[in-house]
Amino acid sequence: PTEGARAATCDESPLGVVPHQIRGALSFFRTDCMLGRAFGKCTACSATVTDAYAARGFDFLLDAFNGGDYLEELTGLAQMHREAEAALEDVGFFEDDEDEAMSE
Repeated sequence: PTEGARAATCDESPLGVVPHQIRGALSFFRTDCMLGRAFGKCTACSATVTDAYAARGFDFLLDAFNGGDYLEELTGLAQMHREAEAALEDVGFFEDDEDEAMSE
């Protein structure tokens, strides 16, 4: 797609299209704006966060500033991390095979 077509599919802010990443290529002397889908558990811009801010206002901000893991728990990111840790434990990549090999 053309640059205009890609830009038209993105949400625009008052300052124009806001890219998720800007990458440069020195060999071609250009920059590329990378676009991607929004992460549903983003602690900055997910619908969960923006809805909670709209509903609770300054009280939401106080909870976010004073609670170190408030946003992670609110969005479900903390639960996702716990599930990933549990899955890693179940896989058994880090078993004590190395310790047994060294003792032989």
